[in-house]
Amino acid sequence: MNIKEIKNKRENLHYVESYIERLTRSKRVLIDAQSKVLFAYTAYCMQEEKLKIELDLSSELTKEIEKYFNDFKLELEEINKEFTKDDLLAYIIFGQKYLGRDAINSTPESISKLALEILKIENNDKVIDICSGKGDFLLKAYEENQNASYSGIEIDNKNINNTVIREKLLGQNWNLIHSDVLKIIPEDKYDKVFLNYVFGEKNEISKELKEMICKNRNIEKKLLSRSRNDWKYHFAALEYMKDSGKAVAIVSPSGMNNDTNLDSIKYFIENGYIESVIALPSSLLEFSNIAQFLLVFSKGNKFVNMVDATNYGKKECFNTILEDKDVKEIFNLIGSDSENSKRIPLVEIKNKSYNLNPLVYTKKLPDLNNGKELGEIANIKRGTQIKSVELKQLETEEKTPYRYIVLSDIEDGVLLDKKHYLESIPKEQEKYCVTKEALVISKTGFPYLKAAKVKAENGEKILVTGNMYIVEIKEDKDIDPDYILAFLSSDLGIETLKSISAGASTLSIFTIGNLKEVIVPFLDKKNQDEIASRYKETVKEMKLLKKMYNEKKKYLEKIFD
Repeated sequence: MNIKEIKNKRENLHYVESYIERLTRSKRVLIDAQSKVLFAYTAYCMQEEKLKIELDLSSELTKEIEKYFNDFKLELEEINKEFTKDDLLAYIIFGQKYLGRDAINSTPESISKLALEILKIENNDKVIDICSGKGDFLLKAYEENQNASYSGIEIDNKNINNTVIREKLLGQNWNLIHSDVLKIIPEDKYDKVFLNYVFGEKNEISKELKEMICKNRNIEKKLLSRSRNDWKYHFAALEYMKDSGKAVAIVSPSGMNNDTNLDSIKYFIENGYIESVIALPSSLLEFSNIAQFLLVFSKGNKFVNMVDATNYGKKECFNTILEDKDVKEIFNLIGSDSENSKRIPLVEIKNKSYNLNPLVYTKKLPDLNNGKELGEIANIKRGTQIKSVELKQLETEEKTPYRYIVLSDIEDGVLLDKKHYLESIPKEQEKYCVTKEALVISKTGFPYLKAAKVKAENGEKILVTGNMYIVEIKEDKDIDPDYILAFLSSDLGIETLKSISAGASTLSIFTIGNLKEVIVPFLDKKNQDEIASRYKETVKEMKLLKKMYNEKKKYLEKIFD
């Protein structure tokens, strides 16, 4: 039975899943999604009248299958009465969309389809997924083109065996390597490369691979050492890609941050390795509603195709699904100049501080007459990254001239009346203090943007901590900070901030470079003061209403006392 015939047998996938879950629960055993696949495989083997098909499985996995056979024999027989071999085969190969917590090791079909549309796998192409997980991308690629050769690299033992089961049941012989892609030296070059690494993992790159990358890319080791894991994987992808090849990577908003990743992004842009950046819709990943990006790598690019695909797809339960028409339309945006796509020269990306967010280049903002950049009006610096344990050691309950603020102290544009006092502020931390008046703005933008005014009085020093920036109006600029705060809180200000952020629509991240580029409308002094005054009065009213609300809430909580 070929892959398309097996796919046509998928009507019972969910039923098989729930049936296995019910049977194992009856014995008070909870098994994860990967184990359910092994359970179904054991039942399939029983129907084949052999405990295991000739697979290159680990002895550990063989023991697990034998354990299912011995401990759940009656339950396996019940499954085989309920389902045919074709039902089980379809579940083993295609049923892994029902993954729950295990979804972090999988690639959604929507993303695989879009990646394949971009990669255009041809007959005899050599294709590799360098973080192959359970083999979802490889399976989808094989379904699209069975005349290419496929390889995968995966560190997790369960994932690699899961892929082995799938490929062998399809009668294939993919080259599957059980290893960490950041620890091994590439032995071959590929026409098409795909990577969907686990976000947030902190894997170290091996000395041998680091030396190879530095030699081939003519870069210093400290560039790789400073790189976030995302870009270490991207550098590794280049080592697997032929000169005429192409690679596609799924990237999180933090991986796109042109503050923490500046050196790496600068290298890729200036050497023409980035072909396209696609801002994806939110909720494509089963385990996250945060919008991700696709980066497309190839060699010799003079422009970068910036594509805003955030509004494509349809909602199904909690996730977004890209239908075939969505995939085609997004692909057709690449290389075109339209409302949602632009071809951007490399020098323009450099002038925008190497910001790779497509919305920066595709979103049209209203013209601001006499506007000035925030960096011209104010000095902007980061808050301290002091560890919480160090801060706790400095805390005191006594009132002192020293205190600190955290992001949670800001609510609805107002700094709450909480006072966190310190015995002293270490000399090296004084540069992160407000000593007169300043604005504080969260590094994380929408939907969690926070901003407020901080005022130090009577010789106070207020230490700004956490993920915040300090914005201090320059002494030679006669501007009320509340005017700036009023702008940033307005619809116009919010749209401006969204356009400069380093993330997508559901989670944006600001850098100091981004904030400096924010254009603030520069009205005459009288109008500025009027807006600032109205803003202060409104904030005062909000603060009063908040206090009244909290008092009424407490009253209701005690209404039966």
